[in-house]
Amino acid sequence: MTYILILGIDHDLRVSVVDLLQVEGFEAVVKGDSSDGVARVMQGSPALLIMSEDMLPLDGVELLPLLRRLTASPIIVVGAGGETAVVKALLQGADMYISRPINYRELLSRVRALLRMSSQGNDIILSEITFSEQERVGGRREPARVHRPTALQRQVIALLDAISEAARWSLERSFGREIQPA
Repeated sequence: MTYILILGIDHDLRVSVVDLLQVEGFEAVVKGDSSDGVARVMQGSPALLIMSEDMLPLDGVELLPLLRRLTASPIIVVGAGGETAVVKALLQGADMYISRPINYRELLSRVRALLRMSSQGNDIILSEITFSEQERVGGRREPARVHRPTALQRQVIALLDAISEAARWSLERSFGREIQPA
């Protein structure tokens, strides 16, 4: 289930957004303030964040640069609107800005679009077993090299080793002689 973190959105709006996301099959986790949200992001990066521009103790827009250092997940900022607020949020690292009152169909469409775009951004390069994901640097996405393999990466490497060994064994049986690995 796709995990979406919701930060600092007022109670009435939060209930509606959580219900909408859960009906659509997402796991929605709600944190009331910016410090709880940062702690949750540090525990495990959500697939997407939806946050209010007016949070406590740290304003949502002021929180964006910190969140960008912690996660490359897409972020939707919900706020009162106005050209200055939208531009400020986008410059600080938001992927999208939605003005209140929220059109729930639009919100759901934007959530799906951002999740689709972010899933296309991940890549695994198997030349010399280099894994990478998209990372935000100065507001743009760039490849970020992962130096310590994760559990999944170790499993992929083990699987590739097993496939290589099975192919070598099959070729040795076919040719009747030992084949040296390259």
